[in-house]
Parts: sequence; structure tokens; C-alpha cells
Amino acid sequence: MKQKLLLLFTLLAISANVYSQRIMRTYRNGNIVKSMFVSDVDSVKFGIVRDTIIASGTTGDCIWTLTEIVGIVGNYTLTISGNGAMADYGWSSDFTPWSAYISNIKTVIIQNGVTHIGTGAFYNHYNLTNVTISGSVITIGDQAFIYCLSLTDVTIPASVITIGNHAFLSCYNLVNIVIPNSVITIGNQAFAYCYNLTSINVDDANSFYSSTDGILFNKDQTTLIQYPAGKTDRSYVIPNSVTTIGTSAFGACDSLNDITIPNSVTTIYALTFTNCIGLTNVTIPNSVTTIGWGAFSSCDLLNSVTIGSSVDSIGYETFKLCYNLTTVINLNPTPQNIVSNVFSSVTLSNCTLKVPVNAVSAYQAASVWSDFGAIVDLNNPNSSSQPGSRSKRMAREPFTPHYMEDVMLGVDAMHNFNPQTKRPVPPYHSDGEARQYIPPQHFNGEHEVIRKQINNNK
Repeated sequence: MKQKLLLLFTLLAISANVYSQRIMRTYRNGNIVKSMFVSDVDSVKFGIVRDTIIASGTTGDCIWTLTEIVGIVGNYTLTISGNGAMADYGWSSDFTPWSAYISNIKTVIIQNGVTHIGTGAFYNHYNLTNVTISGSVITIGDQAFIYCLSLTDVTIPASVITIGNHAFLSCYNLVNIVIPNSVITIGNQAFAYCYNLTSINVDDANSFYSSTDGILFNKDQTTLIQYPAGKTDRSYVIPNSVTTIGTSAFGACDSLNDITIPNSVTTIYALTFTNCIGLTNVTIPNSVTTIGWGAFSSCDLLNSVTIGSSVDSIGYETFKLCYNLTTVINLNPTPQNIVSNVFSSVTLSNCTLKVPVNAVSAYQAASVWSDFGAIVDLNNPNSSSQPGSRSKRMAREPFTPHYMEDVMLGVDAMHNFNPQTKRPVPPYHSDGEARQYIPPQHFNGEHEVIRKQINNNK
């Protein structure tokens, strides 16, 4: 009897040990290099960390697997494996099949074999801290890592050819980026509004892009693409080689107090200097012909602006929310045809407009320009005109999101700012619609609320 009981207990112990076994995976450079069964006893004895599969499925040609480290509740790893491209998703985290787990995803591993990181794949993964991208990835899709607020570091492998539009936009805690020599295309605003980003360094062997002092340019440095928002320099002189300043190139560069724009520049694109809250005065040289929409919006301390004589196009909301603006010097003898929201939220009745000799009467009769409190001759600053009657009856715009068309960029656009934080609001695609734009911000999902409000008000 005793022998039978001993045999029974032995069998039960063996069964329990087998039942308690789980798969342990060892990762190296994003790939599983060892997979084995371990028991609870072994995991304690040898310090082995196990993972538990939470969910899985397909994404394009690939497979996604969500695992949790046992003993660390809410710490999920999302692994993308297989051969080929991930699926593309919209401008909303709701579109991804793992969207229900976003708040718990801390690590993303793109395994060898994956060639394309999908559009919006990791949109708003705000707790994501670690990303491993394998050497098989060729393209990083539009908005792939947009609003990954906790991401501090990412290595772009030398296999990558394309970095999509807004790919890392508003990754607030990214500190530096290295662009390998393989990259041919960097999309619009790929690294914009990364508030702690101090450098973007390009491999010297890259044939399409370059960098100087951590600032991103095209190869021949005729286009300044991105000045890292986290740089702490108080002043910057744009090189004389630059003819174009890109969209949001200096967006949210809080430390800049002074910027020198050379006479080589002809185009200032949309939102170029938006949210540069330290700028106090700006001179736009005579070489510039076009100022894009929102170019100097929300520059809180901007007091004085000089507009060059060749500027003939000033975009929507160029000086919106420049509350301290008191003086505008416009060197063009012919008033530009502008809309009222160019100076939205600026009290024009308290501002002085200085214009060339013999141009005072033209500006007095021009829409919007006539709303300035005083219009004076540059050669006779003591002369002044009375403000036009328009300023007395002009209705100030309510502070609400609204649509506008940016002819220069050729996209439908929306633009708004958070009045408390002075931070711009984020871009996204509306559900199933053509591209729309809202400058970046993320405050605990506030942008999703704004998105739904806008859609409901159409």
C-alpha cells in the first residue's frame, strides 16, 4: 500500500510540473533566438523571466503578438513578426487591432522579415518606451510613431529608405535621431514638435540629406527641414545657402529669442515658426515672396515684425495669437490681399502699421490693414492716420477649430491652439476622409475629443 501511495504522489508531482511549464523566449535584436519550456521551479531557480500571450492576430503580411511579463502586471510587449509589410491604419489609435491594449504597451519589437511599419501603426502609444526595429525594415509609414510621448530613443536601421510624414511627430521625449545613409525620403514634419529633441544627425555618406550642428537639411542645404525643438541656443543664423524653410521647421523652439533669415530665402512654409514663444522681433527679408499659413502663430512675445518688399502672399493665421504684437513694418508699397484671421486674436486697434512713402492711403483703403490703430509713413514716423471704420465694427473670431485651404501645400487643413498651454493641437486623419491637419499636441487624449467635436460640427 505504501509503495502504491508513493508511486501515486510521484505521478502527481510530475503531472503538476508538466502542467506548470510555459514557453520562455529569449530575444536578441528583436528576434527570437531561443524558445524552450521552463517550469515554475526552474524560473525561480534560474531567474528566468517568462511571458504570457495576451492576444495575437494578423496585420497585413505579418503577425502581431502581445505578451505580458509574468509578475509585472500591465507591462506588455507587442511583437510584429513574419515576412512582408504590416497593414496601414488611419489617423486614430482606434483602427489598430491591438488598440484596446495601448495603455499597457511598453515595448515594440519589429522582427527580422518585416519590411514596412504601417501607417499609424503605433499612433498615440503614449506609454511606449522601447522600440526595436530590425534590419529588414525598408519603410516607416506615415504617422507610424506619432504621439509616442514616452519614447526616448529609437535606432533607425541602415535598411530604411523612407521615413513617412509625421512619422515621429510629437514624440516629446526623443532626445536624438541618427539618419543612416540608406534614407532617400523624409516626409513632412517627420520630427516636428519633439520638444526634447536636441539633435538630428545624418550619416555623411547619405546622398539626399545632411546635418550641421544637429540641424536637418537637404543634401545641398538649400532647404532647412528641421531645427530640433529641444536645442537650447538663444539665437540662430540661417545659412545663406537656404532658399526654403520647411513646414514647422522651427515649430515650438522655445529657447530661440532671435532668428536671422538671410536674403537667400524665398519661401517660408506653413507653421515654420509657430509656438516660438521666445521670439520678440522678426525681419522677413526682401527676397521672400511667400509666407505660409500659421508661420508665426502663437509667438507670444513677438512685438515687432518687418515684412519684406517682395512678400505678396501671406497665409491664413500667420500671426494668430501673437498677443504682444504692437508694430508691423510692411515694406511692400502695394498692400497684400489678406483675410481677417491673419491677425486673429491680435488687437489691431492697439498696433501701428508702418508703410513706404506714398503708400499710406493705399493701406488705409485695404481690407484688414485699415484696422490698424495707426498707419504711418516710414519716412515720417510722426505722421499718422485715423483707423478705418472697419476696426470699429470688426467682429473678433471665436476661438474654435475651423477649416481652411492651404493652397501652397495643396491639402485641406485645420488649425487650432490650446490657449492655456500655448501648444498646438495634433494632426490626424478624420475617419475615412481626406487628409486634414491640426498642429500637434497631446494632453491625455484631448485631441481625440477635439477630433470628434470637429466631425460633429461639420
